Amino acid sequence: MDDIPYLKFKNLYIIPTFHSRLEFTKLVRKAYFMIFPDVICVELPDNIRDEVIEGINRLPYLSLIAYADTLNPTKLNFVPIDPGDSIIEATRTGLDYEIPIEFIDLSVKDYMPPAFKLPDDYSINKLGLKLFYEKVSEYFEEDFWKKKNKLRDKINLEDFIQNQDIDQLNEEEASFQKDILREKYMASHLHRMMPLYNRILFVVGMGHWENIRYFLENPEKIENVDFNLIPHEFVKIYNIKSSDARFLLRELPYNTHKWLKFRKRYSKTKLDIIDTPDELFKILDSYSKKDNVRKILLKSKYLYEEEFKEFVDLHKLKTLFQYTRNLSLTEKRLLPNLTQLLISSKNIVDDDYAWKVFDIATKYPHDDESQ
Repeated sequence: MDDIPYLKFKNLYIIPTFHSRLEFTKLVRKAYFMIFPDVICVELPDNIRDEVIEGINRLPYLSLIAYADTLNPTKLNFVPIDPGDSIIEATRTGLDYEIPIEFIDLSVKDYMPPAFKLPDDYSINKLGLKLFYEKVSEYFEEDFWKKKNKLRDKINLEDFIQNQDIDQLNEEEASFQKDILREKYMASHLHRMMPLYNRILFVVGMGHWENIRYFLENPEKIENVDFNLIPHEFVKIYNIKSSDARFLLRELPYNTHKWLKFRKRYSKTKLDIIDTPDELFKILDSYSKKDNVRKILLKSKYLYEEEFKEFVDLHKLKTLFQYTRNLSLTEKRLLPNLTQLLISSKNIVDDDYAWKVFDIATKYPHDDESQ
């Protein structure tokens, strides 16, 4: 397996990512210590920079940023401050190590990203990022990128910056146009930065990198535009209660909580005194969602037995593990999601045990009592 946690283009070190997925968050940590970048670039617009950093400084408490271009908006754009998200992790790492951070995305109105059924990102642990990206790219290439590429050279970024308007022929084409504008904008920003820095770490959504690379390879297609984005009229940070964490986080809240504990255990102070690179990367690779599945089921077993005086014997427990694994595989996943955990628990033990699994898997024990 190729365990290099980034793709490379000239002096860019790219992590094409699925948003709010811990396997990519782990790659950011690992890539930082391999590269020691001069600057970190992320797929976020600069006109919400202060709010994003404020939300990161609130962690482990969860936040949701809402923003719009009018004081009384009918529609809002949202950015969750998810500690399991790779872009949030990249920004947080930059703050921890006092590395310059550039928010290089273009802010567009009413952006609605296309929906995809994505593969289980846990497979990165077996495939490596490069092969994983190649496999996902084959899927994108079949339909998504072909449609976008037809519009790629027809859209003028400077016109959009001045007018903030798009001719929306239909919802899908409008989404593609906004994507291309964002990609051209990010490429333009990177093109200006690449001569200024030796090593640039860039964390961006997986569906965007191919077009960004295309524009970097064809700089004559990048217009020179003013990078000063117009501040939003409405920007607000909302505190998210721990009981609502499962609605904000894409990972199981239990997994995100364990990641925060892992990150705290191996903080900057602890990592700075590690003697060898091998020891460092062994630690960074040691966080495992697979271990968390086992812990959820076992902890639920003990609580269930204590409350209901029903014993879950080793045979039933083994059957539960096998059933959970097989159910995941039938839906082309390596690790179970919450629904699969609950179905397995209900079918092998009973409803009461499934409720215990639900409570533990969705618990996020961090509430800001000051709010």
